[in-house]
Parts: sequence; structure tokens; C-alpha cells
Amino acid sequence: MDLDTLARLAGLSQSHYSQAFKASTGAAPHQLQLQARIERSKALLLDTNGWLEAIVSATGLADAVHFGRTFRKLTNATPAAWRTDRLT
Repeated sequence: MDLDTLARLAGLSQSHYSQAFKASTGAAPHQLQLQARIERSKALLLDTNGWLEAIVSATGLADAVHFGRTFRKLTNATPAAWRTDRLT
């Protein structure tokens, strides 16, 4: 779900919803969504021999560049290096 939908369901503006969400979870909604997508991509990296583009598509990230940057930021490794490290 997008932020606008979540905010409407809660009866709040987007900014108030984001502030309340962060106050209760410690992270912004977008950050938790990215973390969940990267966790999903980790499972796909380990469980499939899928091409990076297929994993990017399955996790809903914009493109391979965005995926690579986000993955590296959250794991301190590129997707290929992370996969190789775990499978050896």
C-alpha cells in the first residue's frame, strides 16, 4: 500500500501519519518497506538462480540500480557478493 492509502485509512494527513508511524516504530514507513523488500530479495538470491532483473521485479523496486544501491546500503555488500558469500 502506498503512504496516501495508509494515511487515509488512519484518518490522518500523510505527514501526520508518517510522524506517528515513525514515533511508534522508530522508522519511517518507506524505510520499513525497503527493508522488507531487501529481506525478500535475500531469500530470492539464496533460493533461486534468478537473474538480478527478475529479483528486482519480484521485490517491486524501481530498477537494478536502485536495488543495488539500497541492497548495498542495508547489507554493506553488493547483491552478487552477498549471494556468493552465503553460498560458499
